[in-house]
Amino acid sequence: MRSRFLATAVAIFGCFLLLEISLEACFQGIHLPFKVLPARTSAGWIAALQDDTNVTCRMRAADALWQIGESVVPEVACCLHHKASQVRSAACLALTRMGPTAKAAVPNLVELVQEPTEKIRLEAIWALASIGPAARPAVTVLTEAAGDKDLVIRHAATHALRQIGPPAVPALLHLLDDDDPQTRRKVVEALGRSVSRSQVVCGALALHAVDEDAGVRAAAFAALSLKGHDAVHHLESLMQNEDPTARSQAAMSLCRMGVNAQMATPTLLGALNDENANVRFWALRALAALALERTAEHDQVHSTLDDPDPDVRWQAIDTINRAGIREAGFVVHQRHDRQNR
Repeated sequence: MRSRFLATAVAIFGCFLLLEISLEACFQGIHLPFKVLPARTSAGWIAALQDDTNVTCRMRAADALWQIGESVVPEVACCLHHKASQVRSAACLALTRMGPTAKAAVPNLVELVQEPTEKIRLEAIWALASIGPAARPAVTVLTEAAGDKDLVIRHAATHALRQIGPPAVPALLHLLDDDDPQTRRKVVEALGRSVSRSQVVCGALALHAVDEDAGVRAAAFAALSLKGHDAVHHLESLMQNEDPTARSQAAMSLCRMGVNAQMATPTLLGALNDENANVRFWALRALAALALERTAEHDQVHSTLDDPDPDVRWQAIDTINRAGIREAGFVVHQRHDRQNR
């Protein structure tokens, strides 16, 4: 038994010794785990960017040039006309990362958007989107791209127009007539996020609040809720729509506006008598954020404590509390609701 133990110990020791000798032989003369890259000038990185045989070299060059910044934009822009598509793609990547500082490359990117290669066109569009408002000269070509047969190109172009801002609003309004519901939804979302609050924009959004596509309708109501006072009149009109879903979504949008919906107080109070419970609920919820000072307004809200729908009654209680309305009959109605849940 003792001899077997000794034999096992000697075998294990021998294995460790052989392993140590093998590792020493393998790593002999190696002192650094990574190769140190030599420092390069801007011209050196531009040359590396144009290496159409080494993707790693191009990606490192794109990263380096992005960090160098605006001073190398003209040289990178020249690479957009390189015969190799890989180089053009790497140049687009570098400009995309530079963002607004790459504005000098806009004319070159505009030419690239018209190239037949889909991948390059897409990358050029994303570069223009990252440049933002300074890419205003690209509005025309992006509007054309937004009507492309390829959905990916269309959506990317719509996004780029949104990033450009107010100068692109007329182009976005034109795209609202697109046959594709996804494109219309993207355009509506873009208009909602734009800083423009003109009556023309709000009116166009209101028209698409009754679009045949549910996604477009939802996006239009969400966009209107972001437009503040300028959209209140349009939402009040939508609350008179024959479709109860449209009326409910209009009340919800006014609720999202908060105090900006103060002008819609009479319309919201009138909606408390709507035949649809969802409309009554959202009208009450919107009123909770508004200043209700007249006794007649208080009485109209109090009347909803007797609403046949339990959700509406509980929202009435919440509105009374949040709006600071006098609480006549509050405890009685609250107890009654608890007993009949």
